[in-house]
Amino acid sequence: MFTLTQFDQHGHHVTLTFPEESDAGGLFSQIKKDRVLLSQWMPWTKATKNVHQEEHFMQYSRQQIIDKKLFLLVIKVNGIPAGMIDLHDFDEIDHHASVGYWLGSDFQGLGIMTRALAALFATGFNDLHLYKIQILADVANEKSRAVPTRLHCHLDGVLPAHLYLNDAYHDAAIYSLTRPEYQSLIEKKELNTVDDVKENS
Repeated sequence: MFTLTQFDQHGHHVTLTFPEESDAGGLFSQIKKDRVLLSQWMPWTKATKNVHQEEHFMQYSRQQIIDKKLFLLVIKVNGIPAGMIDLHDFDEIDHHASVGYWLGSDFQGLGIMTRALAALFATGFNDLHLYKIQILADVANEKSRAVPTRLHCHLDGVLPAHLYLNDAYHDAAIYSLTRPEYQSLIEKKELNTVDDVKENS
């Protein structure tokens, strides 16, 4: 198991690891428990019917990582798979990618996703040499939108009727951060590395 980083948050030990088939059971349990909540924003949760589908997704994700088409991490809280965060839609010409994330309801509101995104920014800009990282969220998904806002991403605009969710079109808010902006925020200590992000973030 490869661990990208780990940190303590409000008494919980959090690790960000590459996906393993052994994570499937824990992740499926989170999806099953929070299916109604998650399906508001992520329709794929409706189609995830059993643990075998999640195992298949772990296998698929690992191959996509090897092919450098995806960078996905499982968020584990006290050893329990609690959610995921990833970089996808890599553009090798323009050097940008998009972020996706979800977290089980039992682990929300603790600042875990904020620190996970800070870790992903560090890897994306410093190791994967991205120039720009984008986050897209339904305008009504306030919890999801709060995460990039805490890390000083700027709202680039709202895309009308951009997402098709639950048989309806939804507007999407698009946030972004560029490498020079990230480096400037780090230098000014307006944005900290994952190890220094405050626990109440």
